[in-house]
Amino acid sequence: MVQASRPNVFDHEYQPKDQPMAALLVFNILNLTIVNAYVIHVSNAIRNGTKPMKRRPFALQMADDLMKPWLQEISDCNFAAKSEAHHRRDLEN
Repeated sequence: MVQASRPNVFDHEYQPKDQPMAALLVFNILNLTIVNAYVIHVSNAIRNGTKPMKRRPFALQMADDLMKPWLQEISDCNFAAKSEAHHRRDLEN
């Protein structure tokens, strides 16, 4: 009996045959991270005597807060590139 070789998952060229399963794994990890952060938020709110946010608004706010620096950086890069292109066009005219 010939035994099938197992793929080397540490090889940079390895591509799982089932891409949706990989995406599912990533989204499950993100969901667990959000749940853990929410548990900490509720614990801190109870300790401080304040009302905790509901889970969905908390998750959306957390996503916004995590994306803001990245979006700002992308926006600054795009603005700088557009400004440079406009400046070059003005110099050519």
